[in-house]
Amino acid sequence: MTPSDIAAVRCACGLTQAALGQTLNVHVLTVSKWERGALVPAARDVAILVGLTKLDYAAAKAVGEAVKTALATEGSLAAYRLLLDAAIPKGAV
Repeated sequence: MTPSDIAAVRCACGLTQAALGQTLNVHVLTVSKWERGALVPAARDVAILVGLTKLDYAAAKAVGEAVKTALATEGSLAAYRLLLDAAIPKGAV
């Protein structure tokens, strides 16, 4: 996954670097470094981001909105679960 792919999937979901970082339990500067190519995401983060690239525009936006709501109301664990559910289809594992 290239740095521009990471930025594209984040933007498709309508998430800020801070929101994505909080959800994936990494610092906002880590997300920035991923998007600039200064750092490579861990395998678990790549798996989630790759899964999100398979969503269509409407689904990506819906996931992003759900993640933002979960971050504001339930916390990062609930938001992380939403990303996992969106990235890994039921029955895939």
